[in-house]
Amino acid sequence: MSCTVITFPNHGLIWARYTGEVEIQDLMSLIPPITSEPPPIPATRVLHDASAMTGSPITMHEFLMLRDRMDLLYSGADEPARHAVYAPKDLQFGMARMYQGIIAQTGLVHPEPFRTLAEAIAFLALPVEAERELYRSMQQTEAG
Repeated sequence: MSCTVITFPNHGLIWARYTGEVEIQDLMSLIPPITSEPPPIPATRVLHDASAMTGSPITMHEFLMLRDRMDLLYSGADEPARHAVYAPKDLQFGMARMYQGIIAQTGLVHPEPFRTLAEAIAFLALPVEAERELYRSMQQTEAG
């Protein structure tokens, strides 16, 4: 399992790329720790790239814990956060649908699975410069 996370703070964007088996710790790592300090402004746009994911042992209980942590994180947001999940294969897409069904329950996060990267990025409604930076980072990561 591996989770590569690249943040774009100027655009409120996170790109998380998962490879191998995804565990709950991978998803929880995207959420800042809950402390008595006011939380940082969360990224309102997240691209979960599950295209290299091979499976996941995440349980329903763990998904519910993740949802509760996200609710705390986004409770003060003006609008629901958009989480696009790029999941081109059936297994990945099925996991993304489960994520969507659980995480969307409170309305603070709008997760949506997509089979193509272009559709996932379009859903995030990014400014042109943010989209360019994202594609540049993806190409650099692929190049090694």
